Amino acid sequence: MKLLIISTPVQAIGQGEGGGVDTSLLNIINALTPLGFQISVLAPTGSKLLTDAANLIEIAGQLQTSVQTESATTPVTMSHDSTIVTMCRYAQVHQHEFDIIVNMAYDWLPIWLTQFFFTPIYHLVSMSNENQAVASALQELNATLPKRIAFRTQAAADTFQFTNQVPIIGNGFELSDFPFRETPKEQIAWVGRISPEKGLENALEVASKVKLPIHIWGKVQSSSYQQQLIKQFSDVNIHWRGFVAHQQLLNEMSESALMLMTPTWVEAFGNNVVEANACGVPVIAYNKGGPVETIESGVTGYLVNNNDEMTEKVRDTLKLSRAHCRDSAQQRFSIEQYAKTLLNWLKTD
Repeated sequence: MKLLIISTPVQAIGQGEGGGVDTSLLNIINALTPLGFQISVLAPTGSKLLTDAANLIEIAGQLQTSVQTESATTPVTMSHDSTIVTMCRYAQVHQHEFDIIVNMAYDWLPIWLTQFFFTPIYHLVSMSNENQAVASALQELNATLPKRIAFRTQAAADTFQFTNQVPIIGNGFELSDFPFRETPKEQIAWVGRISPEKGLENALEVASKVKLPIHIWGKVQSSSYQQQLIKQFSDVNIHWRGFVAHQQLLNEMSESALMLMTPTWVEAFGNNVVEANACGVPVIAYNKGGPVETIESGVTGYLVNNNDEMTEKVRDTLKLSRAHCRDSAQQRFSIEQYAKTLLNWLKTD
């Protein structure tokens, strides 16, 4: 089975801008190649795959602006040489070479083009409803080909107004890559792009109240936002760890006593929750979006409604069994289980 994946057109893979798409792409490759899939990936020039199991096809062009930085009503714009246009053009010209195309780009164009391809295009939607044009295209496609659209969580799917049910496929991880540490350091972990929608100020507020150091991993997408936080939380012992290779992130993050997830938007899945749990690190997150379906409250972390509750739960979280966190991740998010789910989805056409 030959599979073509259209990745994010926002930034080269492995540069930090793609967010969870980078990790999710690797997970798909790890899940399907043992089943005999031959996978090619379309990605912007300068991309790096963390595996030799797939063929990388670099596409030149003007990068798209992430919808996360714009309002929901921002019109779709693209130049004739934009990366997403060139990706879709490549997919159209070479579609006869592939049995299936999977689109991971949160963009209007590949969704709208689905009707014009003879090779089936499946869309793995990595975000909640963040753009009206994308939402309209997905809702139109749902009316005719509902099984071609999949989400990580029901919470993300529910942010759209679909007529028909859509597949919920979760995610899966190569858990043997995740280091487990029974005895952590007394520090808080926070992982994500340094950008307002990720709500880092909420985590820093909690760190200030509980008087624990906080270690922050992620690409600085907004330096002005970062500088504002440094001034606002001068009393907090902040360690800026930067954007690092994925395995290095796991090794360093696994030393933490707990992780905080504080997005201001509806997180569609939240790879960080599962990755932290796989390292034995419990997670406190807001009671909305993907974490509602990935955190077992009271076992692998806690779900809270606001910052006051998050602060109150820090000490309780430190008492949770790190072994139970690890076991839960292994039982619910293994790469083998994910492979079966993906295969079932791609056979629905």
